[in-house]
Amino acid sequence: FEPVRRAILWSDGRCEKEARDFAALYGEDYMYKTTGWKLAPRFLTMGIRRLKDGENLNAAYWLSVPSFISAKMTGAPFTDLSSAGIEQTADIKRGAHDKLLLDFANARERELAKIAPSGSAAANISKDAAKALGVTEKTVFVSGAHDQYAALLGSGASEVGDVMLGTGTAWAVTALCDGFDEKSGVPHSVAAAGGAFGRLSSLPSGGACLEWMKNNVLPAGLSYRDIDEKCAGREAARSGLFFCPEKEKAFYGVTLSNDGFDLARAVMEGVAFAVKARLKRVAPGGVSSLFFTGGASKSALWTRITADILNVELKIPPVSDIACLGAAALAGFGAGVFKTPAEGVSRLSGAPASVFPDKCRATFYKDAYEKYLGLTSGR
Repeated sequence: FEPVRRAILWSDGRCEKEARDFAALYGEDYMYKTTGWKLAPRFLTMGIRRLKDGENLNAAYWLSVPSFISAKMTGAPFTDLSSAGIEQTADIKRGAHDKLLLDFANARERELAKIAPSGSAAANISKDAAKALGVTEKTVFVSGAHDQYAALLGSGASEVGDVMLGTGTAWAVTALCDGFDEKSGVPHSVAAAGGAFGRLSSLPSGGACLEWMKNNVLPAGLSYRDIDEKCAGREAARSGLFFCPEKEKAFYGVTLSNDGFDLARAVMEGVAFAVKARLKRVAPGGVSSLFFTGGASKSALWTRITADILNVELKIPPVSDIACLGAAALAGFGAGVFKTPAEGVSRLSGAPASVFPDKCRATFYKDAYEKYLGLTSGR
């Protein structure tokens, strides 16, 4: 369990040749129907093939970040099914590593982390780890979940149809569903608890767009609270100013009268418009409320804008580090402290606060959203 090279991160798309080779052999649909995620030039399967064939690298194990940490903690690598599907090594319907994917990667199952269900006690921590951490060797190592699914659990979502909007560098919409709908084309994973599945659609640069504005366009030294106050009285969509946060970021309708705070307001609205489209993909039947978590939930302005554009009730949990809370609930369940992960969430957290959309602003934003789609449909 000593690294033999620097890691290839999930955001690194260098494995394009490997992805093309896979598509030529098996078609692109196989990856999605097996793992719940579309074929991409990243993730573990493509990375292993590149390292073995392209770099002629030899290693005892091929591990992602969570499985590497588990190996250091227990002496054996573990992963959970939500992570193994996203890493594109596992068949999420069978709950096991997929032989065809392993054959393509030229990897043996024993070289990968063992899949342990989320919330299960995988092992006790090792003597060395216990000594390093200052805890007893009786400490239990519990299988966790992919961050969005830990956050979904921590938010309080527990019923099929519940939806969470997680905000940070990326914004992600995740919904609990009762099965894998292959026709939807939306990424699916096994949820952290309850045997349900989850659909996820993410906007990789949601919060990053406002951070870029803060660091590169707006006056230096402003806090996000300052930006909230400055942008509260500005108009963006109402004056014809729009921002598209998709692949090639772009502003539309900028005039000489606009300043940085107008643009920042447009960024807040544009991110919420983009999320509205994703919400329809993961919850095509519509929703009346969703859990709203992460950095943007600390912004009164961005919260209000999001509620108005989505035209739904936003439920804001009292704990901001919601993925950590979900992980703690899983740990408590696996260690026998809680009867269910949901009980752990209720005992560790409290009732969410609600922000409701304003009817007049929601009506305006409904028309503005159609203009946004017209401007960005060709992108």
